[in-house]
Amino acid sequence: MTVEKAAPKYTKLRTLLAVSFALLGIASAGLATFATYQNARAQLRQDIREHLRDAVSLASLQVNGDNHATLTNPSQEGNYTYMQIKRELQRIRDTVRNAGTYIRFVYTMRQQPDGSIIFVVDAEESPEDISHLGDVYSDAGPVLTNNFSTMDHPIVEDDFYTDQWGTWLTGYAPFYTSNGKREGILGMDIPANNVIARERNALWTSVAIFGLMIPVMSLLGWLIGSSIAKPITTLTESIEQFTAGNLTHRVEVRTRTEVKKLANTFNAMAEQLSSQVTQLEQRVAERTRALERRAVQLLLAADVGRAVASLRNLDELLTQTANLISQRFGFYHVGIFLLDEHKEYATLRASNSPGGTRMLEHGHKLKIGEVGIVGYVTAKGEGRIALDVGEDAVFFDNPDLPDTRSEMALPLIAGGQILGALDVQSTQEAAFSEEDIATLRVLADQIAVAIENARLFRESEATLEAARRAYGDLSRTGWERFLKEQPELGYISTIPNMITPTSGKWNRASLKALKTGQPVLDNDSVVLNLPVKIREQTIGVIRMQKTDGTGKWSEEETSTAEALSEQLSSALESARLYKDISKRADRERVVADITTRIRSTTDPEAMLQTALEELKNALGASQVQIVPHVLSRKTENLSKRPKKPTKKISKTSR
Repeated sequence: MTVEKAAPKYTKLRTLLAVSFALLGIASAGLATFATYQNARAQLRQDIREHLRDAVSLASLQVNGDNHATLTNPSQEGNYTYMQIKRELQRIRDTVRNAGTYIRFVYTMRQQPDGSIIFVVDAEESPEDISHLGDVYSDAGPVLTNNFSTMDHPIVEDDFYTDQWGTWLTGYAPFYTSNGKREGILGMDIPANNVIARERNALWTSVAIFGLMIPVMSLLGWLIGSSIAKPITTLTESIEQFTAGNLTHRVEVRTRTEVKKLANTFNAMAEQLSSQVTQLEQRVAERTRALERRAVQLLLAADVGRAVASLRNLDELLTQTANLISQRFGFYHVGIFLLDEHKEYATLRASNSPGGTRMLEHGHKLKIGEVGIVGYVTAKGEGRIALDVGEDAVFFDNPDLPDTRSEMALPLIAGGQILGALDVQSTQEAAFSEEDIATLRVLADQIAVAIENARLFRESEATLEAARRAYGDLSRTGWERFLKEQPELGYISTIPNMITPTSGKWNRASLKALKTGQPVLDNDSVVLNLPVKIREQTIGVIRMQKTDGTGKWSEEETSTAEALSEQLSSALESARLYKDISKRADRERVVADITTRIRSTTDPEAMLQTALEELKNALGASQVQIVPHVLSRKTENLSKRPKKPTKKISKTSR
């Protein structure tokens, strides 16, 4: 990275830091100046109030209270006593002004019995501003109004107040007669604009000082920003080069601050990263190759799973699976073992290799939990890898598979049950790893599910066929019984809306349709003999003859007639079932009624008589007899007693 490209970044950072420090200094100076101004303003106002308090206190001592007490009537304004006190007030005003405190009004006041405050003597000469003897001070300040009657020491208004003459800061002090009685209150007014003008002067002074501090703080901020920005920028440039791929670049910072320590730390980190990058690149390359290999295996496993998922025949499924695994993964031998019914042996059911074919021919099987890794896997339900070394070498003593050097077996588990094992063998030593087990386990689970589905499909077909045969037998028996009860059942319709029963001999075409279960045409295809079939049993024939001049039966008309025949078959089966159910319901109702009547009494003889009557009536029997049976030897003595005649109830059968 060149200096020209880095310079704008350095300048920008330096400017940013300089402005930041300058603004921080300016803000600090501004806050300090504002605080100083506020303190000066408060101190100025406090000094004015104290000077006013001192002035009004001294002035009150110079007022002659005895002479002031004689001024009670407005007509006295202008007499000698009044003018003497007025000149004294003017002298006091001028003296205070000369001392530096501008006093606008000096005057005396007295409180009337009704509580109102009136002016007595006013030092003002201007006719428009002077207050005359007896004038009421209607808009006096709050301090004067609240404290006039009790004032015994000098006080000053807390803040400016406004009356009809303007806005003022006023001080008050009581004065007394020679006998110590308070005669009145002396007041002194300082104009508010005078105080505000002095405060404004203090403000402008503070602003001027603040203005002088701005360039100083800006220069100081620029210097501080430059000193801080330079090592930081150097460190930033080095980091950018390092992140761009220049791992050999190192930081050089000539400073003793924490930035130097940071630079040294960065250099140490760069050394470590440089050494680790190479290691990481090697590990990433190895991991990439492993992931690619596993991805290919998973893709192949998915292909095999999709291929076998659609198979339903178990033998075809196993054979196809073994061949597909061998083709996709390139294994030397693939065998699929299934457990026998007693779960004692794992029997080889499918294989792809010639050796596996020979093993199938002589019914190869392994004892579960005892022989080979297949026996181990089918007993433990865990995958296992065997190598042609150490203790596992005994597993490879198989003359049918002499080239095996590595073997892996995975359990086939579905629904928590071990169905068998997938046995994979390779001619390479250490051909399998733990990752191969994880990958091929997915395939083994798919095979197990496919095997279980094939078994369930076969069992479902067998169950469905058995149910179909059983129901067909029941239906056939029911129709045989029904047709025996009504052998001449039949109807004919030759006139619209007129149906009449019919019976008689069957013609040859109808018998052929009854025997073959197929439609038969006769009389030059004008008459259609259509069998009525229920569950592959022909129970009758529909004979339909077309009207003269309408031609022969077409294929479409025959198909329509066959569809109607199928609907008739379903309706007839439903009607027969309904009739059987009705008969069964009637029979159960009769049994329930007889049982209820028998249980209506607790006398055994009455129960027997009721049973005989009900059975005779329900069954239409001419004679019903109940014969007692000797139960044991203990009843032999009973046979010596004269026997009572058996009760017989006879009735002519209806």
